[in-house]
Amino acid sequence: MRGVFVTGTDTDIGKTFFSAFLSFYLSFEEKLTYFKPIQAGAPLDQDFVKSICGNRIEYRNSTYLLKKPASPDRSAFEENIEIDLSEIEEGFKQIETPFTVVEGAGGLLVPLNKDQTVVDLVRKLEIPAIVVTSGRLGTINHTFLTLNALKNQGISCHGIVICGEEDPELEAYFQDKLDVPVLLRLPHFEEISPEAFTNFIEKNHSKLQTLKTTILEDKNPAEDHTKLQDKDKKFVWHPFTQHGIVKDHPVVRKGAGSYLYFDKRKVIDGISSWWVNLFGHSNPELARSIKSQVDELEHVIFAGFTHKPAIELSEKLVNMTRESGAELDKVFYSDNGSTCVEVALKMSYQYFQQSPTPSKKRFLALNGSYHGDTLGAMSVGERKGFNEVFTSLMFDVDFVNPFDLEELRSCLEKNGEQYAGVIVEPMIQGASGMRMYSSEVLDLIEAKKRELGYLVICDEVFTGFYRTGKMFAFEHSGLRPDFLCLSKGLTGGFLPLAATLVSDRIYEAFYNEDMRKAFLHGHSYTANPMACAVASKTMDLLKTKETQEKIEQISQWTRDCLANLEGVSGVSNVRQLGTIGAMEINGEDPNYFKGDFAYQVMRKSIDRGVLLRPLGGTLYAVPPYCVTKSELEKIYETMKDLITKDLP
Repeated sequence: MRGVFVTGTDTDIGKTFFSAFLSFYLSFEEKLTYFKPIQAGAPLDQDFVKSICGNRIEYRNSTYLLKKPASPDRSAFEENIEIDLSEIEEGFKQIETPFTVVEGAGGLLVPLNKDQTVVDLVRKLEIPAIVVTSGRLGTINHTFLTLNALKNQGISCHGIVICGEEDPELEAYFQDKLDVPVLLRLPHFEEISPEAFTNFIEKNHSKLQTLKTTILEDKNPAEDHTKLQDKDKKFVWHPFTQHGIVKDHPVVRKGAGSYLYFDKRKVIDGISSWWVNLFGHSNPELARSIKSQVDELEHVIFAGFTHKPAIELSEKLVNMTRESGAELDKVFYSDNGSTCVEVALKMSYQYFQQSPTPSKKRFLALNGSYHGDTLGAMSVGERKGFNEVFTSLMFDVDFVNPFDLEELRSCLEKNGEQYAGVIVEPMIQGASGMRMYSSEVLDLIEAKKRELGYLVICDEVFTGFYRTGKMFAFEHSGLRPDFLCLSKGLTGGFLPLAATLVSDRIYEAFYNEDMRKAFLHGHSYTANPMACAVASKTMDLLKTKETQEKIEQISQWTRDCLANLEGVSGVSNVRQLGTIGAMEINGEDPNYFKGDFAYQVMRKSIDRGVLLRPLGGTLYAVPPYCVTKSELEKIYETMKDLITKDLP
């Protein structure tokens, strides 16, 4: 929707005055609506705008009409109301005119409820802002702070409008210092009336034309999108991509909640952007945690130094694993899923090299595993497919079928005393096509561990943080890991970070005055403070009652959606674990080398308003925890339509 959000540096600086003038001026060429979503106290600002514009424009009544002239959150509290930005958004969407002038309440950081301010409302409405400032003393500071608040939230700002003439040099000062233009300076009118506005418009025709062009200009995002795609093809090499097949990559310009925004389209992110996004794109609470941290400490070497965000996150992770039944005490940080697996492999190997049983050198893994793309992680992953070319570089590993319990038992009994570690993706092998196997596999590995003395590595890079309905997937069984590998959702999808959790028993095997017995591994950005800060906030959000209830809802909604796909022609093996739903597309090659099939599915799903990316012949959904019931239903309806209508 087209529109502009009129905000200000403070209250009583001329927002309503400018909103009335702007509505009056634009009404000569544009059908528009004036909308003040939140009105606190009387007289009503809408009445003032009506006195100027009359029936030249339309009016949308305030979503929240509050009695007390105070900050919206205080006024609403007195009336036992909580302001819901979604209700305001819905009212905004119902406006039928091509353009809307939206007037805010107070400044950008004025609270609307216990968690959100006016700036959150601007972001939600997804329209540019104009900042109204006064000519009074103090306006310079307030203007810079307001513009920074918009910039920090990624909100487009057309420019500023100065109301008043107290400082005649202010306009030139702002033109020199700001990176947005001064759009207009409105004087103090002797008489505020349609006639006075008309006279002012006639005398300032040239400058106002620029204002009108700036505000009403219908930029063509599709044109920018095409230019960026051309540069992408020239300069960028994408992961897991055959560029001979995929010619163009959609340019994502922003994300909000369950949605990603392209040129003129928005689509539901049905796969949480490679399974990393937990609470939706641009979650304001997570964003604020990074912004707060970046002003304090952006990074410091973690070898020989420490910092509060890493300490607090470590404590939270250890406590969460203990609540899940694991006895893990220490956290070693890295930057992605593959590297945290590398850490676990190297630690388990070195642990036995520094123990009385250095002969324990081998590893056991499950067929169909995927643990990452570094050499060690590839060695314990499926050798076929995209890892096959590197086989000669990998170390020897034993593999067993996760669907054959007797094969596993036999292998453990025969070779278990040689194993330094057994590595598993608990309950579900994600990259292999959401393959779900029995918890009996994990129970057997746990039982034999006590007898044979190997260490168990749980790769919960994908399955952690309630994706399977439990905090960690190993909780579906009696298995209790010696190493727990975490990444992806750890930061809510905001920044790269990974953690390998171990017990004090393992840590103490490295504790020595001999430097050669230390774990000599790390990287420059280990435990980055910004990543640790947002991860710490992510852990807080995971434990809230609202999140817990939402995860249960998503699991139930997924069951209902999948029930509608049972028996559909072209679909088989419909399955679910927690918030994860998956199915096979009959007749499709289960491997990753089926030409442009995945690309075609992705393109066709985007055309239907949903982002899906199949794994071979497996179609699946891993939604963010902010997804609504209707959005989730659309994800699975899109799957059904793809299978029954779009795919050959």
